[in-house]
Amino acid sequence: VGRISPLGLGDDTAQVTPHEFVTKMLEAQSDRINVVLGTCSGVDTNQGTGTNRKITAVKYLPRGGDDDNAEEAMLAADAVIVSAGPWSCAAEDWFRGAVELPMEGIKSTSIVWKKPEGAEQVDATALFCGE
Repeated sequence: VGRISPLGLGDDTAQVTPHEFVTKMLEAQSDRINVVLGTCSGVDTNQGTGTNRKITAVKYLPRGGDDDNAEEAMLAADAVIVSAGPWSCAAEDWFRGAVELPMEGIKSTSIVWKKPEGAEQVDATALFCGE
């Protein structure tokens, strides 16, 4: 067992379910955005070199239908945010060496549970374990 130290005192921390968080964010901006579901497979760029190369589109495999025969689609873009947490390093190849992310994804377990019926408050304590 390694060192354990508090991350917060409960009144200044929170835990959210990623699905619930994203769903609420999308609902709040539904009049300003269009959601496209799929699996990102890369980016397309203009013919520039080095730092002069600009992103022009995101390549993806659309969700749904026959995934084995899905054709790659393109979504025009002039900027891209890669927000896959520690798995973002999987996107390094998309940028042909222009981006290096000093991290690595580690599969771990998280437990999400519903507040017990009748409970007024739920203890915000969480334990994060290192490797």
